[in-house]
Amino acid sequence: MTEVNGVRVELTSAPETPVTDRKTTYTVRLGDATGKPVTDAR
Repeated sequence: MTEVNGVRVELTSAPETPVTDRKTTYTVRLGDATGKPVTDAR
């Protein structure tokens, strides 16, 4: 997790360790300083 200007950025992948020839899904979550999801981000 990284925090920039009060916004927490978390990047996860599934599977956790990417494997050759398999689909990997990446998810980015943005949260405020308290961990609540950010809405209306631009």
